[in-house]
Amino acid sequence: PPPSKPPPSPPPSPPPPSCKTLTSSEGPTKFDATTLAKLKLSIETGYPNGYTVDRLVACASVIYPGGLENLRLMVRHVGAETTVTRDLVLRGGSGADTITDGCWADDAADAFPAIAPPGLPLTGTWVPDKPLASFAEAGVGAPGSAEELVLIAKGFDDASVGSLEAFSLKVCYRPGAPPKPHLARVECPTTDGTPPRVCLYRSDRPPRMPCCTTCETGSCPAAAAPVV
Repeated sequence: PPPSKPPPSPPPSPPPPSCKTLTSSEGPTKFDATTLAKLKLSIETGYPNGYTVDRLVACASVIYPGGLENLRLMVRHVGAETTVTRDLVLRGGSGADTITDGCWADDAADAFPAIAPPGLPLTGTWVPDKPLASFAEAGVGAPGSAEELVLIAKGFDDASVGSLEAFSLKVCYRPGAPPKPHLARVECPTTDGTPPRVCLYRSDRPPRMPCCTTCETGSCPAAAAPVV
C-alpha cells in the first residue's frame, strides 16, 4: 500500500495581543512633605523576540488634601547605566486634590491642566513633561527584559498627608525587532575658532553630558548624525 500521508502541520500560534497592562500590587501608601510614597512595578511582559515597544501609557491614582498644586508625581527607572525620571504632575491641577485613574501618554491630546474644577477628581489622559518613550529606550518592556518602574509622590504642604493609591503601565508593541546598535558621530562645535571636534557614540547608549563639556573624552549628545 502507498505510504500514509504525514499529519498536517499544526496551525501557527496566534500573535500576542498588541498591548499588555501591568498593575502594581503595592499601595495605598501615605506621604507628606518629608516622606515620599513609592509604588514599585515589575515590568516583565513575556513578549517574544521580534516585537518592539511602540507605546507606553502610565496610569495612577492619588489623593492629596493639600491640593495638586502642591504635589509632585513622577515615574522613575533606575537602569545599569542611566536613571530616567518623568514628571506626571508638578504643581499642576490647582483646585483639585484627587486624581482617579489618570493616565499619561506621549500621543495624548492634552497637557495636564494647570487649573482644575474644585471638588471633582481629575481623570483623563495627558501628555507627560517629557516623552515616556525614554523608558522604552532604556529597555523597559523589551522582550526578554525584566525591569522595574517606581511611581513616587512628594507633597509640598506641611499640614497635609496624601495617599498614593494605584500605579499601572500599559505596554503596546508593533511587529519588528528594534534596529541594531550602530556607531554614530557628532561634530562638537568649539568656541575658540578651532575646527569642530568629532566624537563617536553607540546609538543604543546615548551619552548623558553636553557635548561641549565631554567631547574630548568621546562623549557627545544624542543627535541626528550619519552612521559610520
